[in-house]
Amino acid sequence: MSEGNSHHESLYGAPQTGEQASETQEQFSERYKKAQAAIKQIQKEETRKKQDDDALAKLIVQFLGQGKTVYFLLISRLIAKNIPSDFILSIIALVYVPAKQVISKKIIEHQLQSSDVNQEESSALFQPEEKQEIDIWTANIMSISKKESKRILKTCTDSGQMCDEGIRLFSEILREYLENFNHENLRMDNLQSFGKAFFQKVILHLTEENKDISFSQHHHE
Repeated sequence: MSEGNSHHESLYGAPQTGEQASETQEQFSERYKKAQAAIKQIQKEETRKKQDDDALAKLIVQFLGQGKTVYFLLISRLIAKNIPSDFILSIIALVYVPAKQVISKKIIEHQLQSSDVNQEESSALFQPEEKQEIDIWTANIMSISKKESKRILKTCTDSGQMCDEGIRLFSEILREYLENFNHENLRMDNLQSFGKAFFQKVILHLTEENKDISFSQHHHE
């Protein structure tokens, strides 16, 4: 038996003739067309996603270009981990208006739901005039995280916890925001504890939605 015939039989079973063979070929052609259409859709989505990531990356570069040297190393390390650009933008959005505008638009476009996560902690730590904006900020971070939950879990976590760079960036951004309110007694370790508690809840939510993700496969860069 020739290799070609063997291959044909492996695809369709025993050789068929007449109407049966014709029907099988038609079914194959239909499956092939559907597969090609699916591939084109995936390629289109990947292209759109790359363009979106490139645009977001440029926004991050513009943010760093404003003399935000304290953030450069942290953001560089997060980008090196292949962390989604819109997740980084959602963190810096508290102090960077262009990022806030992009994130707000994404939440509306994707009909993302806000979250009350961490409101108890923010009530204890911040003044009322600060709390409202901070609650919106953390809710938006949660919403953006859910949008790409699997990628967040794979790239942002160390042993099931948010990576140190993510917590530190969150804390530094929060400190810059609070400087506008002339805080005297709000220490950095309190902000880091707040960030760690917040991200623990984020990761818990995402893990419950993606129980197939294994943290054991993730290692420090």
